[in-house]
Amino acid sequence: MKRKKSFTFIIIVVILLAFVTIDNVGRFGITRSVLSYTKPVGTVFTDLGSGVSGFFRNIINVGSLQKDNKSLQNKLDVALNEVSKLDSLQKENNQLRNDLNFKKASQYNLIGTKVVYFDPSNITSSVVIGVGTDDGVKLGDIVVASGYLVGRVNVVETKTAKVILITDPESTIAATVVNKNISGTTKGKIGNGLSMDQVPQNEKVIKGDIVSTSGLGGTFPKGLLIGEVENVQQISGSIFQAIDIQPFLDFNTLDNVMVIKRS
Repeated sequence: MKRKKSFTFIIIVVILLAFVTIDNVGRFGITRSVLSYTKPVGTVFTDLGSGVSGFFRNIINVGSLQKDNKSLQNKLDVALNEVSKLDSLQKENNQLRNDLNFKKASQYNLIGTKVVYFDPSNITSSVVIGVGTDDGVKLGDIVVASGYLVGRVNVVETKTAKVILITDPESTIAATVVNKNISGTTKGKIGNGLSMDQVPQNEKVIKGDIVSTSGLGGTFPKGLLIGEVENVQQISGSIFQAIDIQPFLDFNTLDNVMVIKRS
């Protein structure tokens, strides 16, 4: 029975193949019919092939875009680096110009130098500068930058000197509020800040007031700019105000300084 069915199936296939090869067999209409039935299958494979080739084209395009993106990123990094260098040079030029103007306008004998080392134990409390006793630097000499007070030399070697910054908690400076005849004492605070103490509650100090050295006590010369009043608090039960001072200098990026030489 199975053989008979198989034989019958083979005969039918042979007849269909014969019909397909008889020219276009317009009169039978079989070829067109067969092709019309098989066409969707061909279309499926054609579309599939197109989709596959498109998929690989997209992969190639993605790889190309990634290369282009990396190249553009590298160019951007180079450009940003150049801008950073120019910005750094501009800041240094501005500071050197300010130093020069200060030197011309002041009566001090000044030694210019670089900051060569930050104290790792407390980066905001002290720095080492590149001049020492060989250059005439002495213990207690005052250090400035762009006309602003930096600190005071407390250790001096032949080629270098250590400077305690005005923001060091151990630093105490006789100070005054500019143009207001208000005196007090500035002290360093942890976190690169300053406070001004010993200012009576009845004195009118406001945000934005400028604070400079008063010259009292003789440790610091008069008129060196320290910072700007950032906050003022009236403390209940106290006869003094609590005043926060923002230094004019960013001591974390300090670079060029000048030592005021004493005769």
